[in-house]
Amino acid sequence: MAKFYQDLILKYFKAVDDQDLDSILATLHPNCSFSVETHGVKLIGQKEISQMFHRLWRNHKSVKHENFYFVNDALNGSVAVRFNVINELKDGTLVTVRQSSINHGFRHFISKRPRINYWDI
Repeated sequence: MAKFYQDLILKYFKAVDDQDLDSILATLHPNCSFSVETHGVKLIGQKEISQMFHRLWRNHKSVKHENFYFVNDALNGSVAVRFNVINELKDGTLVTVRQSSINHGFRHFISKRPRINYWDI
């Protein structure tokens, strides 16, 4: 089961990086709950999630997710992943978010329930 979730997560982030909304939505349950906990963002359903991605892509030249590190919880059927994000703003400025001892980066959790949560760490 862990391999399934890892593949799904990688497919999701590739679609985000490729600005491929149809492929993103194909990885999400229609009533998915999506949150960015540290920013107070809470979205329900594919319509709200789609609007968020349209804003993201409108405000960035590119987004790239890389250096994935997975932790599997076979008992609960869930997987956590830590990764780096490189955002290129419209003016060419690069904003790199990576894990460090001062808690920069992101963690992404996906479970059997149709929910996605992000945290700055």
